[in-house]
Amino acid sequence: MPAGSVCLTKRAALHQLTRQGDYIVAQLWNAIEIYSFADPRAPRLVRSFTLDETHPSWGGGGIVHEGDRLLVLGTTVSAELTLAGPPSSWSVRNLEPTAERFAVLWRETRPSAGVLRHRQYLRAVESGATMQIDVHDETID
Repeated sequence: MPAGSVCLTKRAALHQLTRQGDYIVAQLWNAIEIYSFADPRAPRLVRSFTLDETHPSWGGGGIVHEGDRLLVLGTTVSAELTLAGPPSSWSVRNLEPTAERFAVLWRETRPSAGVLRHRQYLRAVESGATMQIDVHDETID
């Protein structure tokens, strides 16, 4: 697992982080930044993408892993990031807005003493279809 620290290059709200091998993908307000942690003592920015803001009224977010693709669901933009090959060949395309509405839901459980599990789901409002898009545990005292 990557270990190290790096300063993000843009002054924008950080929405999500996810790991892809030795890379960390940062989803910002309207950008994606990819950092290499191959050498944790010297992490470096390897790619940056600016995204068009296409969803001005949607408030949600998350990253869905689909093999060598990431679906980036942001507050103001949704995009597909293709991760085939080295970062220099990675590409991004904005996803077109659809008439269907989606909501992002969070649920918390306590699987054991001192652990709070956060699960994030994407739900289609009309059909009610739900898909888990993230899970992480928080240690509490």
